[in-house]
Amino acid sequence: MSHRNNVIRAEFGRPRRQEMDNSNPRTPEGYTPEMFSMITECGNTVRAKGIDTSQHSTQLAMIAVEASQALSWVTMPSGNNHVDSFIAELEDKAFKLECYRDTATDHYDHSEVMPEGNLYRNLADIVIRCFGYAAGNSNARKLYGAIHERLNEIADGPEREGHGF
Repeated sequence: MSHRNNVIRAEFGRPRRQEMDNSNPRTPEGYTPEMFSMITECGNTVRAKGIDTSQHSTQLAMIAVEASQALSWVTMPSGNNHVDSFIAELEDKAFKLECYRDTATDHYDHSEVMPEGNLYRNLADIVIRCFGYAAGNSNARKLYGAIHERLNEIADGPEREGHGF
């Protein structure tokens, strides 16, 4: 799809007409508010359930745990020893962190984001990789539905009292 035709894809594949700055197709004006709204909704939902989003290292480690859990839905071995070895290590570490998470009563994390770092660029890479993977396998709608389903489950579920994971 050309950026010059003023058509962008919003909310994972539904066409939407919107004026864009065609001189630079990546300007913020070219994006829809739905993505920002979804980001905000995710933040509000997890904070309302007692997840301490200020625990930087912990939250980033939990992203790795989620990736490990997603891998459990893919057949193994992949046939690539380097990939299989990495996945085995990740799954082992994720399991240990989940065990700790289940028993922690007073978890603390005083990590801080380094101002000169590229944290948000790396987080963007994670999101782009997830969206690209889903869309590249013709599963954009499934991912979109799963995001909304999980947000509802989290919102309706129990609060994560005490340990802030």
